[in-house]
Amino acid sequence: MGFGMIHVRDVVMRLTSGGRVVTVLDGVSFDVERGECVAVTGPSGSGKSTLLGLVAGLDTPTSGTVIVDDVDLGALDEDALARFRRDRIGFVFQSYHLIPTLTAVENVAIPLELAGICDRVVVISRGRIIDEIRGDELGERRIVEAIVGSGVGRPPAGVTEA
Repeated sequence: MGFGMIHVRDVVMRLTSGGRVVTVLDGVSFDVERGECVAVTGPSGSGKSTLLGLVAGLDTPTSGTVIVDDVDLGALDEDALARFRRDRIGFVFQSYHLIPTLTAVENVAIPLELAGICDRVVVISRGRIIDEIRGDELGERRIVEAIVGSGVGRPPAGVTEA
């Protein structure tokens, strides 16, 4: 297709609240090139989280087009969207959505295990291993190290909400 890393065109998002239709986003268009860093700012209720959810494939716009890494998210069914999010999008939520009974490293390991790409997760801080989960805790997988926070093996797109 040849669009930027993120291509949003004429996106409209309408929601129903209290029996009223509320337009949250109205004709939003922009492009983000690969390697570009962009901040979405605005007052509370201006649609920032809604926009990030659309770009991440967590929601579908009322109308318009969202293309991420040459994939038209509107053309994907729920299963394909779930695989796309698992394989191609990194998330950092305002509220972390972690499983409270697991450590931070175990929470990071879950999508890696589901994707079948990892049997060892290592967290490194200032050149030292500070936490590690090995294959017997993740199941038998091929050996791949995921170094969290280093920028190694990053997904092609990341979505963060502050």
